[in-house]
Amino acid sequence: ILPVFERAFGPYPFPQLTFVENRFQGASGQAHPGCMTIQSERVTPEQEASLMNQLLTHELAHQWWSSGLPKWVAESGAVYANYHFLEQSEGRERAKWLLDETLYDPYIQSNSAMTPLVSEYENKRSIYARGGYLLVMLETLLGKDKLLQTLRNYYERHSQSSMADEDEMNRDLEQTLQQAVGEEWRGFVSDWMHSTKRFDPAIVSLRQKQLD
Repeated sequence: ILPVFERAFGPYPFPQLTFVENRFQGASGQAHPGCMTIQSERVTPEQEASLMNQLLTHELAHQWWSSGLPKWVAESGAVYANYHFLEQSEGRERAKWLLDETLYDPYIQSNSAMTPLVSEYENKRSIYARGGYLLVMLETLLGKDKLLQTLRNYYERHSQSSMADEDEMNRDLEQTLQQAVGEEWRGFVSDWMHSTKRFDPAIVSLRQKQLD
């Protein structure tokens, strides 16, 4: 996992990496600088696939996408990093299936409670699902290499900015993504960050023609 993330986002940022199994922990996993704690119930042979493909990968991604960034950026970045790793290890179709298995149903079912990504109210399903899907869609639009370089540039600008203004970091990411996608898709980025609109294709007209 570590080499995949280093190629994507740059060198591992701490001098050591420690894994701790914690049977008193409520959350499945938590990330701290240079350290990850995993709930004991998740460290079993039956949980191995989930541990390696999702939980451990997501928490390791927080060594880059961390609490020094806006909460939604940190979680969305970790979701996308997990997806990127699965693309490399399992293939794109399998990665999409695992992403949807984790995020799609909760995302659809909670649409009425969704909040914008940039919001004073924190909705976990928004920051994980809506934010994660935004970056996966942008990968489809831009290509993997361009999106990774865009995210890496943003990360490098803000990786040491624990005291930076959160509004400033949100604006910078919005402008960075808009510049990457170009004029035609600027509104898409803004809508996805500042509203609860969804990309939801529908049939708006139908034309029928009889063939001879």
